[in-house]
Amino acid sequence: MSKERLIQEYQRVVATKRNGTHQTKLRYQQVMKCIVTDLAKTGPLPKHWGQVNDAYVHQLVGFWREQGNSDRTISNKLGVLRNVVQSIKGQRCNFAENKTFAKPSLHKSVTSLIELDVSRVNEPIILNVMEFEVHFGLTKMESLRLFNGIVLSEAHNALVISRCLAHNQKRRTIPILNEK
Repeated sequence: MSKERLIQEYQRVVATKRNGTHQTKLRYQQVMKCIVTDLAKTGPLPKHWGQVNDAYVHQLVGFWREQGNSDRTISNKLGVLRNVVQSIKGQRCNFAENKTFAKPSLHKSVTSLIELDVSRVNEPIILNVMEFEVHFGLTKMESLRLFNGIVLSEAHNALVISRCLAHNQKRRTIPILNEK
């Protein structure tokens, strides 16, 4: 009985939702049906969606990990669940963010510099563009635009990318580190 009530409640919410395409609504219904089924497999169901809390979410995440779902899939399902619960409650839901349920990282990412094979590049402009990409982390378009207006900071210890040059139109300063 409780399972049918939960299904009816989320179907009512998805049907009355005014934003989102028809495909999004269908996807929400499919995901929510899977969530209700998985909730039923993990233990007792809540009487209504307003009762869903961290304990239910932790049970779901553990169940999904046992099923072999990726972190991205779990995050997407939690996003749909959070959206539906917020629509039902009319306020922000109280269960934790996706970061809380992420697996602990087993290794730390190490940034390594890419070795640039300059012997095969004959054009100086292409070589400069590649070096800006590798050493300063610029995009190809930023590297190409940079030749029109190279701006260094007052102390000449940083490269300033203005809003008109930046890919995301945000001004940023890139420090120039010399090995001495």
